[in-house]
Amino acid sequence: MLPIGTPIPWDLYSRAGRIVFRKGFVIHSAANIERLLSMDLHVGFPAAGHADDHARATKQKSAAELLAHSRVGPLRTMEQFADQITDCFAGVRLGHTSAGEELRRIIAAARDFYRRHPDTCVAAVHFNHGRSYQALQPLYSLFLALLVAGTLEWDEARSAVLAGVALTANIGLSEVYDEWVSQPGRLDVAQDRLRLQHPRRSVERLQDAGVSDPDWLRAVLQHHEWCDGSGYPEGLVADEISQEALIVGLVERYLSCILPRRGRQSVLPGEALKWIYDDAGKHGIRNISPFIKALGVNPPGTAVILANGEIAVVKRRGVEQDAMHPVVVSVRLQGGKYLDTQPQRDTREPPYCIRQAYLPGKGEINPALMVRSWR
Repeated sequence: MLPIGTPIPWDLYSRAGRIVFRKGFVIHSAANIERLLSMDLHVGFPAAGHADDHARATKQKSAAELLAHSRVGPLRTMEQFADQITDCFAGVRLGHTSAGEELRRIIAAARDFYRRHPDTCVAAVHFNHGRSYQALQPLYSLFLALLVAGTLEWDEARSAVLAGVALTANIGLSEVYDEWVSQPGRLDVAQDRLRLQHPRRSVERLQDAGVSDPDWLRAVLQHHEWCDGSGYPEGLVADEISQEALIVGLVERYLSCILPRRGRQSVLPGEALKWIYDDAGKHGIRNISPFIKALGVNPPGTAVILANGEIAVVKRRGVEQDAMHPVVVSVRLQGGKYLDTQPQRDTREPPYCIRQAYLPGKGEINPALMVRSWR
């Protein structure tokens, strides 16, 4: 996100090809930023171009390129966060002196971003998977951990610690994470040994980067401990484990179910939550209940079938953050015709009640095309 006082480095165009902001326009206030975020703008077209030039340029760019690289708004900011996390984790691993300060900056910025766009953050968890697993998993862990902290009404200080734990718990695996999730089959003996060691490796790397908060470091060390004593590295039980560690472990379990990985098909959120609930002995019911309450079985970013047969994408939680009756955007009729206007539906109303969750086939429904619903 461009800071206040910074000139825009590109011309910004509407979908109709009309220039809205010229390159060099200076963002003078938060109101300017909100105006940019509320508009469906694209970059990358010549300042002197006309609508015909715009049309020709658009044909040269795929829809994927436009969505991934030309969108101004929260989803683009998340991609920037993912890139920053990748660079920062590499700096921590290599012992750069500025890495610890950069880590804290990213955590503070991501927390502020979540406060302003909570439903967008949760939606991205469920469909925005264009960056590497190593970059997205820490960011999405942070978002979901803050979701739970909000339900538990934790104060700023404790929420900040939880955010730090969620982002950095697996920093001890940052150089191998992408390789592991893309390989077929189980981990070999050496890889499994590293898996069991990574909580301690993460703590060591954080200490080397200047992190000294005992609650942060303790929770990172314990984030794979389970209430029933079956976790690692120390086999702790129940009250011996910090609640921050248990929440991060719960969030990571959920993400491992819904994020795509080679050799493991992602599942619907409701199914993932059922598996987690069935393992209440590991995660602790006091952590599972607020997580399910805040997330809902049909969270933002997922597809559902309504009572009237329409297929819709969940836009946000309902009135007073009601996760069980979310607001949705209908995208397709029962007969298969796609809707141009994409009307908003209130799932408390009988025709629009959610009948069931829906897992679209590849290319069938791209929630990224609903980006304007999360601006």
